[in-house]
Amino acid sequence: MAPRTHQYIKIEHMKMKSYQVNGSLGLGISAVILGITALSSQAIANETVLTCTAGQYQTKVEYDSLSSNYTYIAYDKNASRNRPSLILKNGRMETGHTANSYMFKNGNYSYILAKRFEGRGGQAFLSISKSGKQIFHQQCQ
Repeated sequence: MAPRTHQYIKIEHMKMKSYQVNGSLGLGISAVILGITALSSQAIANETVLTCTAGQYQTKVEYDSLSSNYTYIAYDKNASRNRPSLILKNGRMETGHTANSYMFKNGNYSYILAKRFEGRGGQAFLSISKSGKQIFHQQCQ
């Protein structure tokens, strides 16, 4: 029986082992291909579809292509740390005659980040409602 030898293959920051048994590298190559696929999938999973600065917040909507979900992320511009102050998942997008709207719910609060189509001015705005009553509405900068 031939002794087993080890080969190390480095892809970016990831080390993968493949074992060479009787001159065959089939399993090792499959592992490398799976590793590359996993890295490339993670790299394109989240895509920012809309950003907005309104009031004291910098907000953005991200689309996760792996789970087909929208996420609303808000950062306080005045905070010393760059950590989100609010993250809402499972938003939905609606396409209307004048704009694309991204809607999120958090208890009694509703958040809408919308962008008007270029033919309608192209502006984006953030609107926040509590129990159906609008408490904030501002055009994005």
